[in-house]
Amino acid sequence: MKLSPQYATAAINLADLYRQIGRDGDGESVLRKAIAASSADAAAHHALGLTLTRMRRPDEAFAELRRATELEPDRSR
Repeated sequence: MKLSPQYATAAINLADLYRQIGRDGDGESVLRKAIAASSADAAAHHALGLTLTRMRRPDEAFAELRRATELEPDRSR
């Protein structure tokens, strides 16, 4: 991620690793940084929405999931 902050796939994978070890807060931070570097990445918004859902923050989660849908309306996530 240091080499290419816009490569959201790396951030999504790291956030998933954090999820697996119970560190969703760290995953949220990673995903927010990825979105700051590349705000038009629907997958990063989607991953953040899922993270926020697990953290029981539905209003924020819904906003991120909506943004992912707006960015890529044809994706079936």
